[in-house]
Amino acid sequence: MNIFVIGATGFVGGALARHLAAEGHTVTGLARTETAAAGLHAQGITPVAGNLEERRPWRRPCRRTRSSTPPRPERSRRPQPSRT
Repeated sequence: MNIFVIGATGFVGGALARHLAAEGHTVTGLARTETAAAGLHAQGITPVAGNLEERRPWRRPCRRTRSSTPPRPERSRRPQPSRT
């Protein structure tokens, strides 16, 4: 299966991408830097340069996949209650 992992260079997304690649899936991962892209490539994951703000570079590769992972949800911006 062709799978696009948006957080492929992160802790959870990276583990997921490596697992999927090891299981024989074709995995593509989003990489913000050349260093991150090289790391993905070394792990058998096809890197796509880009970031979440500029979607144009990775829109087409994402459409060619059967599945994609969503980015990590934003943390709440509400103030947290103080612990007293």
